[in-house]
Amino acid sequence: MPGRNGGPRNDGAPGIRPGSIAGTTATGTSYRSRRGSATWRGVIVILILAALVIAGIAYLLAPAFRDFAGSMARSNPQTMRLPFVGDVVRDELGTALTQAVGTDATPLIFDVQPGSTVAQIADGLTSAGLIQQPLVFQYLVVTQSLDGKLQTGSFTLNKAMTPQAIVDRLQRPPDPPPAKTTIALRGGLRIEQIVAELQTLPIQMDVQQFRDLALRPTPSLLADYPFLKVLPKGASLEGFLGAGVFEVDPSISAEDFLRMLLTGWSNQVGKPTLDQMDKLGTAKFYEAMVLASIVEKETGDDTERAKVAGVYANRLNHSLFPTQLLNADPTVIYAVDTDKLRNLPFDQWSKYVFWTTTGQNLNTLAVPSDLQSYQTYQTPGLPAGPIASPSLASINAALSPDTKGSYLYFYACPSTKVTKFAKTSAQQQANVNSCK
Repeated sequence: MPGRNGGPRNDGAPGIRPGSIAGTTATGTSYRSRRGSATWRGVIVILILAALVIAGIAYLLAPAFRDFAGSMARSNPQTMRLPFVGDVVRDELGTALTQAVGTDATPLIFDVQPGSTVAQIADGLTSAGLIQQPLVFQYLVVTQSLDGKLQTGSFTLNKAMTPQAIVDRLQRPPDPPPAKTTIALRGGLRIEQIVAELQTLPIQMDVQQFRDLALRPTPSLLADYPFLKVLPKGASLEGFLGAGVFEVDPSISAEDFLRMLLTGWSNQVGKPTLDQMDKLGTAKFYEAMVLASIVEKETGDDTERAKVAGVYANRLNHSLFPTQLLNADPTVIYAVDTDKLRNLPFDQWSKYVFWTTTGQNLNTLAVPSDLQSYQTYQTPGLPAGPIASPSLASINAALSPDTKGSYLYFYACPSTKVTKFAKTSAQQQANVNSCK
Protein backbone atom coordinates (compact mmCIF):
# COMPACT_ATOMS: atom_id res chain seq x y z
CA MET A 1 0.00 0.00 0.00
CA PRO A 2 1.17 3.54 -0.61
CA GLY A 3 2.27 5.25 2.51
CA ARG A 4 4.56 7.87 3.53
CA ASN A 5 7.00 5.72 5.41
CA GLY A 6 7.78 2.61 3.61
CA GLY A 7 5.25 2.50 0.87
CA PRO A 8 6.31 1.15 -2.43
CA ARG A 9 8.13 3.40 -4.84
CA ASN A 10 7.57 3.43 -8.47
CA ASP A 11 11.22 4.09 -9.54
CA GLY A 12 11.57 1.52 -12.31
CA ALA A 13 13.11 -1.09 -10.03
CA PRO A 14 10.18 -3.08 -8.71
CA GLY A 15 10.96 -5.55 -5.99
CA ILE A 16 14.12 -3.89 -4.92
CA ARG A 17 14.12 -1.95 -1.80
CA PRO A 18 16.11 1.18 -1.36
CA GLY A 19 19.16 0.67 0.80
CA SER A 20 19.71 -3.01 -0.10
CA ILE A 21 22.83 -4.29 -2.03
CA ALA A 22 22.10 -3.87 -5.70
CA GLY A 23 21.68 -7.10 -7.54
CA THR A 24 23.81 -5.99 -10.41
CA THR A 25 26.59 -4.92 -8.12
CA ALA A 26 26.57 -8.09 -6.13
CA THR A 27 26.29 -10.18 -9.23
CA GLY A 28 29.11 -8.25 -10.98
CA THR A 29 31.50 -8.59 -8.08
CA SER A 30 31.01 -12.29 -7.80
CA TYR A 31 31.52 -12.88 -11.56
CA ARG A 32 34.79 -10.99 -11.81
CA SER A 33 36.33 -12.98 -8.99
CA ARG A 34 35.63 -16.33 -10.65
CA ARG A 35 36.96 -15.17 -14.05
CA GLY A 36 40.32 -13.91 -12.63
CA SER A 37 41.03 -17.19 -10.89
CA ALA A 38 40.41 -19.15 -14.04
CA THR A 39 42.71 -16.86 -16.05
CA TRP A 40 45.69 -17.40 -13.72
CA ARG A 41 45.10 -21.13 -13.73
CA GLY A 42 45.21 -21.05 -17.53
CA VAL A 43 48.45 -19.10 -17.57
CA ILE A 44 50.04 -21.56 -15.18
CA VAL A 45 48.90 -24.48 -17.28
CA ILE A 46 50.31 -22.85 -20.42
CA LEU A 47 53.64 -22.18 -18.69
CA ILE A 48 53.83 -25.75 -17.50
CA LEU A 49 53.05 -27.03 -20.95
CA ALA A 50 55.66 -24.69 -22.47
CA ALA A 51 58.24 -25.84 -19.97
CA LEU A 52 57.46 -29.45 -20.80
CA VAL A 53 57.74 -28.73 -24.51
CA ILE A 54 61.06 -26.93 -24.05
CA ALA A 55 62.35 -29.73 -21.82
CA GLY A 56 61.27 -32.26 -24.39
CA ILE A 57 62.94 -30.38 -27.19
CA ALA A 58 66.09 -29.97 -25.10
CA TYR A 59 66.05 -33.67 -24.31
CA LEU A 60 65.63 -34.58 -27.94
CA LEU A 61 68.23 -32.09 -29.18
CA ALA A 62 70.81 -32.62 -26.42
CA PRO A 63 72.74 -35.40 -28.26
CA ALA A 64 72.81 -33.33 -31.43
CA PHE A 65 74.00 -30.30 -29.46
CA ARG A 66 76.73 -32.31 -27.76
CA ASP A 67 77.85 -33.69 -31.11
CA PHE A 68 77.83 -30.19 -32.57
CA ALA A 69 79.86 -28.79 -29.66
CA GLY A 70 82.31 -31.69 -29.84
CA SER A 71 82.71 -31.24 -33.58
CA MET A 72 83.41 -27.54 -33.07
CA ALA A 73 86.04 -28.31 -30.45
CA ARG A 74 87.83 -30.81 -32.67
CA SER A 75 87.82 -28.65 -35.75
CA ASN A 76 88.72 -25.48 -33.85
CA PRO A 77 90.05 -26.15 -30.34
CA GLN A 78 89.88 -22.44 -29.52
CA THR A 79 86.07 -22.73 -29.36
CA MET A 80 86.52 -24.59 -26.07
CA ARG A 81 86.99 -21.16 -24.52
CA LEU A 82 83.24 -20.76 -24.99
CA PRO A 83 81.55 -22.01 -21.79
CA PHE A 84 78.90 -24.15 -23.44
CA VAL A 85 81.48 -25.85 -25.73
CA GLY A 86 84.04 -26.30 -22.97
CA ASP A 87 81.44 -27.76 -20.63
CA VAL A 88 80.31 -30.29 -23.21
CA VAL A 89 83.90 -31.36 -23.96
CA ARG A 90 84.75 -31.62 -20.26
CA ASP A 91 81.74 -33.86 -19.65
CA GLU A 92 82.55 -35.94 -22.72
CA LEU A 93 86.17 -36.52 -21.70
CA GLY A 94 85.33 -37.31 -18.10
CA THR A 95 88.10 -39.08 -16.18
CA ALA A 96 90.40 -39.00 -19.19
CA LEU A 97 91.19 -35.41 -18.16
CA THR A 98 92.38 -36.36 -14.70
CA GLN A 99 93.61 -39.93 -14.79
CA ALA A 100 96.91 -41.24 -16.16
CA VAL A 101 96.76 -43.78 -18.97
CA GLY A 102 98.56 -46.36 -16.83
CA THR A 103 100.96 -47.06 -14.00
CA ASP A 104 104.14 -47.68 -16.00
CA ALA A 105 106.66 -45.04 -14.92
CA THR A 106 109.31 -46.06 -17.47
CA PRO A 107 110.86 -42.82 -18.79
CA LEU A 108 109.86 -41.90 -22.33
CA ILE A 109 111.59 -39.17 -24.30
CA PHE A 110 109.07 -36.92 -26.02
CA ASP A 111 110.26 -34.33 -28.52
CA VAL A 112 108.46 -31.06 -29.27
CA GLN A 113 109.78 -29.59 -32.48
CA PRO A 114 110.01 -25.81 -32.98
CA GLY A 115 106.86 -24.52 -34.63
CA SER A 116 104.71 -27.42 -33.47
CA THR A 117 101.02 -26.60 -32.99
CA VAL A 118 99.00 -27.65 -29.96
CA ALA A 119 97.18 -30.13 -32.19
CA GLN A 120 100.46 -31.66 -33.41
CA ILE A 121 101.76 -32.02 -29.87
CA ALA A 122 98.46 -33.59 -28.82
CA ASP A 123 98.67 -36.09 -31.69
CA GLY A 124 102.24 -36.95 -30.71
CA LEU A 125 101.32 -37.52 -27.07
CA THR A 126 98.46 -39.78 -28.14
CA SER A 127 100.69 -41.79 -30.50
CA ALA A 128 103.23 -42.21 -27.69
CA GLY A 129 100.49 -43.59 -25.44
CA LEU A 130 100.85 -40.76 -22.92
CA ILE A 131 97.23 -39.50 -23.15
CA GLN A 132 94.01 -41.19 -24.23
CA GLN A 133 93.11 -38.82 -27.06
CA PRO A 134 94.32 -35.50 -28.52
CA LEU A 135 91.33 -33.53 -27.20
CA VAL A 136 92.49 -34.16 -23.61
CA PHE A 137 95.67 -32.16 -24.12
CA GLN A 138 93.97 -29.55 -26.27
CA TYR A 139 91.24 -28.94 -23.67
CA LEU A 140 93.72 -28.43 -20.83
CA VAL A 141 95.93 -26.11 -22.86
CA VAL A 142 93.15 -24.03 -24.41
CA THR A 143 90.96 -23.61 -21.35
CA GLN A 144 93.98 -22.59 -19.27
CA SER A 145 95.30 -20.24 -21.99
CA LEU A 146 98.66 -22.04 -22.12
CA ASP A 147 99.08 -21.99 -25.90
CA GLY A 148 102.09 -19.70 -25.85
CA LYS A 149 103.73 -21.21 -22.78
CA LEU A 150 104.65 -24.65 -24.14
CA GLN A 151 108.39 -25.23 -24.61
CA THR A 152 110.27 -27.02 -27.38
CA GLY A 153 112.93 -29.67 -26.98
CA SER A 154 113.13 -33.13 -25.40
CA PHE A 155 111.11 -33.98 -22.31
CA THR A 156 111.17 -37.05 -20.09
CA LEU A 157 107.58 -38.20 -19.55
CA ASN A 158 105.91 -41.46 -18.52
CA LYS A 159 102.52 -43.15 -18.73
CA ALA A 160 101.90 -42.78 -14.99
CA MET A 161 101.71 -38.98 -15.33
CA THR A 162 98.28 -37.35 -15.35
CA PRO A 163 97.41 -35.20 -18.36
CA GLN A 164 97.74 -32.07 -16.24
CA ALA A 165 101.18 -33.18 -15.05
CA ILE A 166 102.22 -33.61 -18.69
CA VAL A 167 100.93 -30.14 -19.56
CA ASP A 168 102.81 -28.69 -16.58
CA ARG A 169 106.04 -30.47 -17.62
CA LEU A 170 105.85 -29.11 -21.15
CA GLN A 171 105.74 -25.57 -19.78
CA ARG A 172 109.09 -25.95 -18.04
CA PRO A 173 112.51 -25.96 -19.76
CA PRO A 174 113.28 -29.17 -21.68
CA ASP A 175 115.80 -31.78 -20.61
CA PRO A 176 119.39 -30.69 -21.10
CA PRO A 177 120.77 -32.02 -24.40
CA PRO A 178 122.84 -35.18 -24.03
CA ALA A 179 126.57 -34.95 -24.47
CA LYS A 180 127.58 -35.57 -28.08
CA THR A 181 130.10 -38.11 -29.29
CA THR A 182 132.42 -37.18 -32.13
CA ILE A 183 132.92 -39.75 -34.86
CA ALA A 184 135.70 -38.73 -37.23
CA LEU A 185 136.03 -40.79 -40.40
CA ARG A 186 138.65 -39.95 -42.95
CA GLY A 187 138.13 -40.67 -46.61
CA GLY A 188 139.06 -43.97 -48.23
CA LEU A 189 137.92 -46.28 -45.42
CA ARG A 190 136.37 -49.67 -46.02
CA ILE A 191 133.32 -50.80 -44.04
CA GLU A 192 135.32 -52.88 -41.59
CA GLN A 193 137.56 -49.91 -40.78
CA ILE A 194 134.50 -47.85 -39.89
CA VAL A 195 133.32 -50.72 -37.70
CA ALA A 196 136.70 -50.91 -35.97
CA GLU A 197 136.58 -47.16 -35.28
CA LEU A 198 133.08 -47.38 -33.82
CA GLN A 199 134.26 -50.11 -31.45
CA THR A 200 136.63 -47.64 -29.79
CA LEU A 201 134.05 -44.92 -29.09
CA PRO A 202 131.84 -44.26 -26.02
CA ILE A 203 128.54 -45.04 -27.74
CA GLN A 204 125.73 -47.50 -27.06
CA MET A 205 125.33 -48.46 -30.70
CA ASP A 206 125.10 -52.12 -31.65
CA VAL A 207 128.21 -52.02 -33.83
CA GLN A 208 127.73 -55.57 -35.05
CA GLN A 209 124.29 -54.58 -36.30
CA PHE A 210 125.90 -51.66 -38.13
CA ARG A 211 128.29 -54.06 -39.84
CA ASP A 212 125.49 -56.45 -40.79
CA LEU A 213 123.35 -53.67 -42.24
CA ALA A 214 126.26 -52.23 -44.20
CA LEU A 215 127.18 -55.62 -45.65
CA ARG A 216 123.59 -56.76 -46.22
CA PRO A 217 121.35 -53.67 -46.49
CA THR A 218 117.62 -54.22 -46.10
CA PRO A 219 115.21 -53.57 -48.99
CA SER A 220 113.67 -50.62 -47.11
CA LEU A 221 117.09 -49.05 -46.63
CA LEU A 222 117.95 -49.46 -50.31
CA ALA A 223 114.59 -48.01 -51.34
CA ASP A 224 115.15 -44.83 -49.33
CA TYR A 225 118.30 -43.89 -51.29
CA PRO A 226 117.71 -43.80 -55.06
CA PHE A 227 121.43 -43.76 -55.87
CA LEU A 228 121.76 -47.26 -54.40
CA LYS A 229 119.91 -48.59 -57.44
CA VAL A 230 123.37 -49.04 -58.96
CA LEU A 231 124.17 -51.84 -56.50
CA PRO A 232 124.13 -55.34 -57.98
CA LYS A 233 121.81 -57.75 -56.20
CA GLY A 234 123.33 -58.83 -52.89
CA ALA A 235 126.06 -56.14 -52.92
CA SER A 236 127.13 -54.34 -49.77
CA LEU A 237 127.20 -50.58 -49.26
CA GLU A 238 130.96 -50.55 -49.74
CA GLY A 239 132.01 -47.42 -51.60
CA PHE A 240 128.88 -45.41 -50.76
CA LEU A 241 129.53 -44.30 -47.17
CA GLY A 242 130.47 -40.69 -46.58
CA ALA A 243 133.46 -39.42 -44.64
CA GLY A 244 133.76 -36.48 -42.26
CA VAL A 245 133.26 -35.49 -38.64
CA PHE A 246 129.90 -36.45 -37.16
CA GLU A 247 128.51 -35.22 -33.84
CA VAL A 248 126.02 -37.82 -32.65
CA ASP A 249 124.08 -38.79 -29.56
CA PRO A 250 125.84 -41.65 -27.77
CA SER A 251 122.60 -43.62 -28.07
CA ILE A 252 122.36 -43.30 -31.86
CA SER A 253 121.18 -46.52 -33.47
CA ALA A 254 123.17 -48.50 -36.00
CA GLU A 255 120.66 -47.81 -38.76
CA ASP A 256 120.43 -44.09 -37.99
CA PHE A 257 124.21 -43.69 -38.21
CA LEU A 258 124.35 -45.76 -41.40
CA ARG A 259 121.71 -43.48 -42.89
CA MET A 260 123.77 -40.49 -41.78
CA LEU A 261 126.75 -41.85 -43.74
CA LEU A 262 124.64 -42.55 -46.83
CA THR A 263 123.20 -39.04 -46.72
CA GLY A 264 126.69 -37.66 -46.20
CA TRP A 265 127.98 -39.52 -49.26
CA SER A 266 125.13 -38.19 -51.39
CA ASN A 267 125.81 -34.63 -50.25
CA GLN A 268 129.55 -34.94 -50.80
CA VAL A 269 129.20 -36.39 -54.29
CA GLY A 270 126.52 -33.92 -55.38
CA LYS A 271 123.80 -33.96 -58.00
CA PRO A 272 125.95 -33.39 -61.12
CA THR A 273 127.94 -36.55 -60.43
CA LEU A 274 124.88 -38.54 -59.40
CA ASP A 275 123.21 -37.55 -62.68
CA GLN A 276 125.90 -39.61 -64.43
CA MET A 277 124.05 -42.72 -63.23
CA ASP A 278 121.28 -42.13 -65.71
CA LYS A 279 123.65 -41.17 -68.53
CA LEU A 280 125.97 -44.14 -68.10
CA GLY A 281 123.53 -46.68 -66.77
CA THR A 282 123.71 -48.30 -63.37
CA ALA A 283 126.17 -51.02 -64.36
CA LYS A 284 128.69 -48.59 -65.88
CA PHE A 285 128.39 -46.21 -62.95
CA TYR A 286 129.00 -49.03 -60.48
CA GLU A 287 132.09 -50.06 -62.44
CA ALA A 288 133.29 -46.46 -62.19
CA MET A 289 132.82 -46.64 -58.42
CA VAL A 290 134.92 -49.81 -58.29
CA LEU A 291 137.68 -48.12 -60.28
CA ALA A 292 137.39 -44.97 -58.16
CA SER A 293 137.94 -46.96 -54.98
CA ILE A 294 141.17 -48.39 -56.42
CA VAL A 295 142.35 -44.92 -57.43
CA GLU A 296 141.55 -43.71 -53.91
CA LYS A 297 143.95 -46.24 -52.41
CA GLU A 298 146.66 -45.62 -55.00
CA THR A 299 147.13 -41.87 -54.70
CA GLY A 300 146.17 -38.94 -52.52
CA ASP A 301 147.19 -36.35 -55.10
CA ASP A 302 144.17 -34.93 -56.88
CA THR A 303 146.30 -33.93 -59.86
CA GLU A 304 147.30 -37.56 -60.45
CA ARG A 305 143.95 -39.31 -59.97
CA ALA A 306 142.70 -39.05 -63.57
CA LYS A 307 146.04 -40.28 -64.92
CA VAL A 308 146.12 -43.24 -62.49
CA ALA A 309 142.53 -44.05 -63.49
CA GLY A 310 143.71 -43.85 -67.11
CA VAL A 311 146.39 -46.49 -66.48
CA TYR A 312 143.78 -48.95 -65.21
CA ALA A 313 141.39 -48.05 -68.02
CA ASN A 314 144.20 -48.79 -70.50
CA ARG A 315 144.90 -52.14 -68.83
CA LEU A 316 141.24 -53.04 -69.35
CA ASN A 317 141.71 -52.27 -73.06
CA HIS A 318 142.42 -55.62 -74.69
CA SER A 319 144.28 -54.05 -77.61
CA LEU A 320 146.68 -52.27 -75.25
CA PHE A 321 146.94 -54.91 -72.52
CA PRO A 322 145.84 -58.34 -73.75
CA THR A 323 145.77 -59.98 -70.30
CA GLN A 324 143.47 -57.25 -68.93
CA LEU A 325 144.97 -57.90 -65.51
CA LEU A 326 144.78 -54.77 -63.37
CA ASN A 327 147.72 -55.90 -61.19
CA ALA A 328 146.36 -53.60 -58.49
CA ASP A 329 148.00 -54.15 -55.11
CA PRO A 330 145.13 -52.58 -53.07
CA THR A 331 142.55 -55.07 -54.37
CA VAL A 332 144.69 -58.03 -53.32
CA ILE A 333 145.33 -56.50 -49.89
CA TYR A 334 141.56 -55.97 -49.57
CA ALA A 335 140.99 -59.68 -50.16
CA VAL A 336 143.71 -60.65 -47.66
CA ASP A 337 142.30 -58.35 -44.97
CA THR A 338 138.79 -59.64 -45.57
CA ASP A 339 139.91 -63.22 -45.14
CA LYS A 340 141.82 -62.46 -41.94
CA LEU A 341 138.91 -60.58 -40.41
CA ARG A 342 136.69 -63.62 -40.93
CA ASN A 343 138.89 -65.54 -38.52
CA LEU A 344 139.36 -62.72 -36.03
CA PRO A 345 136.90 -62.33 -33.10
CA PHE A 346 134.64 -59.37 -33.76
CA ASP A 347 135.62 -57.56 -30.57
CA GLN A 348 139.25 -57.63 -31.74
CA TRP A 349 138.67 -55.77 -34.99
CA SER A 350 139.62 -52.45 -33.42
CA LYS A 351 143.16 -53.76 -32.99
CA TYR A 352 143.55 -54.94 -36.55
CA VAL A 353 145.95 -53.04 -38.82
CA PHE A 354 144.43 -52.56 -42.28
CA TRP A 355 146.09 -52.13 -45.67
CA THR A 356 149.51 -53.48 -44.76
CA THR A 357 151.63 -55.14 -47.44
CA THR A 358 151.40 -58.90 -47.52
CA GLY A 359 155.12 -59.54 -47.81
CA GLN A 360 154.34 -62.20 -50.41
CA ASN A 361 154.56 -62.43 -54.17
CA LEU A 362 151.18 -61.07 -55.28
CA ASN A 363 151.36 -62.95 -58.55
CA THR A 364 151.03 -66.29 -56.80
CA LEU A 365 149.18 -65.30 -53.61
CA ALA A 366 146.07 -67.44 -53.12
CA VAL A 367 142.79 -66.00 -51.77
CA PRO A 368 139.43 -67.68 -51.02
CA SER A 369 137.36 -68.44 -54.10
CA ASP A 370 134.63 -65.92 -53.24
CA LEU A 371 137.32 -63.21 -53.15
CA GLN A 372 139.12 -64.32 -56.30
CA SER A 373 137.96 -61.34 -58.38
CA TYR A 374 139.99 -59.10 -56.04
CA GLN A 375 143.15 -61.06 -56.89
CA THR A 376 143.76 -58.83 -59.90
CA TYR A 377 147.18 -60.35 -60.58
CA GLN A 378 145.38 -63.55 -61.50
CA THR A 379 141.84 -62.56 -62.52
CA PRO A 380 141.29 -60.12 -65.40
CA GLY A 381 138.91 -57.19 -65.22
CA LEU A 382 137.53 -55.18 -62.35
CA PRO A 383 136.88 -56.84 -58.98
CA ALA A 384 133.30 -57.56 -57.89
CA GLY A 385 132.88 -54.34 -55.92
CA PRO A 386 134.55 -51.27 -54.46
CA ILE A 387 137.30 -51.77 -51.89
CA ALA A 388 136.68 -48.51 -50.00
CA SER A 389 134.66 -45.30 -50.13
CA PRO A 390 136.30 -43.07 -52.77
CA SER A 391 136.41 -39.30 -52.64
CA LEU A 392 134.62 -37.13 -55.18
CA ALA A 393 137.97 -36.46 -56.87
CA SER A 394 138.54 -40.19 -57.37
CA ILE A 395 134.98 -40.70 -58.63
CA ASN A 396 135.35 -37.94 -61.19
CA ALA A 397 138.71 -39.37 -62.23
CA ALA A 398 137.13 -42.79 -62.79
CA LEU A 399 134.27 -41.25 -64.73
CA SER A 400 136.72 -39.37 -66.97
CA PRO A 401 140.04 -41.24 -66.90
CA ASP A 402 143.02 -39.66 -68.61
CA THR A 403 144.07 -42.34 -71.10
CA LYS A 404 146.28 -40.07 -73.20
CA GLY A 405 149.78 -41.44 -73.70
CA SER A 406 148.52 -45.04 -73.39
CA TYR A 407 150.34 -45.43 -70.10
CA LEU A 408 150.12 -48.90 -68.59
CA TYR A 409 152.29 -48.51 -65.48
CA PHE A 410 152.90 -46.02 -62.70
CA TYR A 411 155.16 -45.94 -59.69
CA ALA A 412 155.17 -43.54 -56.74
CA CYS A 413 158.67 -42.84 -55.51
CA PRO A 414 158.72 -43.54 -51.74
CA SER A 415 161.11 -40.67 -51.01
CA THR A 416 159.55 -37.91 -53.11
CA LYS A 417 155.94 -39.22 -53.41
CA VAL A 418 156.17 -38.24 -57.10
CA THR A 419 154.35 -40.67 -59.38
CA LYS A 420 156.07 -41.67 -62.61
CA PHE A 421 154.21 -43.19 -65.55
CA ALA A 422 155.43 -45.65 -68.16
CA LYS A 423 154.19 -47.37 -71.32
CA THR A 424 156.32 -50.51 -71.08
CA SER A 425 157.55 -52.75 -68.30
CA ALA A 426 161.12 -51.72 -69.13
CA GLN A 427 160.26 -48.05 -68.62
CA GLN A 428 158.52 -48.99 -65.40
CA GLN A 429 161.61 -50.75 -64.10
CA ALA A 430 163.73 -47.75 -65.02
CA ASN A 431 161.41 -45.50 -63.06
CA VAL A 432 161.62 -47.82 -60.05
CA ASN A 433 165.42 -47.81 -60.23
CA SER A 434 165.50 -44.04 -60.49
CA CYS A 435 163.65 -43.71 -57.20
CA LYS A 436 166.21 -45.75 -55.26
